[in-house]
Amino acid sequence: MGILDVETETRRPMKSNYIKYKLLLCFSIWAMFLVNIASTQTQVAKAEPAPFTKSPILIAQTSSLQNYSASPSNIKQQCLSAITGAKNKLENGRQLKIISSHIDDLGSSDHPQNRPHALRFSMQGRSIESVLTSPVFMNSIAEKVINNCDSISMVAFEQTDTDWAKAFGLMPNQKVEPFKCPSYIEDIYTHNYKWGEACSG
Repeated sequence: MGILDVETETRRPMKSNYIKYKLLLCFSIWAMFLVNIASTQTQVAKAEPAPFTKSPILIAQTSSLQNYSASPSNIKQQCLSAITGAKNKLENGRQLKIISSHIDDLGSSDHPQNRPHALRFSMQGRSIESVLTSPVFMNSIAEKVINNCDSISMVAFEQTDTDWAKAFGLMPNQKVEPFKCPSYIEDIYTHNYKWGEACSG
């Protein structure tokens, strides 16, 4: 074996190691690139707000409800007591949970004078069907709330995350009665509702 042969044999493993080093380097860069992409996607996902999932509860008067900041400081004690009593009456002895109860601005002009607000109970549980199919029971609760809350003219009972809901409100005859879905409505989503009219989607 001559000198040239020795140099060739010596260079082969060096060249082989250099190729391995280049491949390893490329692989590392590619792995870092993938990690950065995954990290960026995760950050974007965290930054994006969750989609608004409010269900189309009670088309009509409640479809225009606007958020109203009601707190114990601007609600009379007798009204707060009536709302608490209503919640207890709904839950006691039943497999039912009030997920939320809040006062909203009706946002319409044909509600009873000086009563621009609605109280909404969002509920879930096995007893929800028995409640939403008991108009007399719901009417009695709504009547007590409306009689004790000067600004409330409607009380809505709804099943959480569904479009099943019932509403009861103060009518021109000064009685609390259920809202009704007119039989002549062709499209419940585009109909121009009047006070006392409402349809579930």
